[in-house]
Amino acid sequence: MGKLERKYSIRKKIFIIECLVLIISGIFYKVVNCILEKTNLALMNTPKNIIEGVIGIFLIIILIQIINFIRKMIKNSWISAIVTFIAGIILILIILDTTVIFIFGYKNEYIINDKNRGKEVVYVHSFLKTSVDHYDYVNKLVRGNKLKETELIDGAYIPPKN
Repeated sequence: MGKLERKYSIRKKIFIIECLVLIISGIFYKVVNCILEKTNLALMNTPKNIIEGVIGIFLIIILIQIINFIRKMIKNSWISAIVTFIAGIILILIILDTTVIFIFGYKNEYIINDKNRGKEVVYVHSFLKTSVDHYDYVNKLVRGNKLKETELIDGAYIPPKN
């Protein structure tokens, strides 16, 4: 086995490992969400964003490797350049799309301890109007799934100090 064959063999193994990690993390995320949904719970923002970020990073890495594999298979330089250009545009659009989804889908999350209601998780949506959603607090990773109350507020929401 020559150096070049060994290099491609190692790349192939790394690619297979990355695909397995992507599949396993996607299945893990879906199973966790399904179990939490059955027990009327949901993930808090931090663990949810971490898991989705890992899945997204592995997806982009795998897409780049697939693009490189297609480029190496194509012998014509013009077609290879066109494939590279189109793939680059697609990757840029994916990155911009995920950034826009994160920016507009992000909700400020506060854990407050109210004297009357006890400990709860508060999500603040502030685009044109500010709305505040209240959920039950379970622990640092999980919150209740059922919406307790929604408030509409003019202006900013300042959570009470604990």
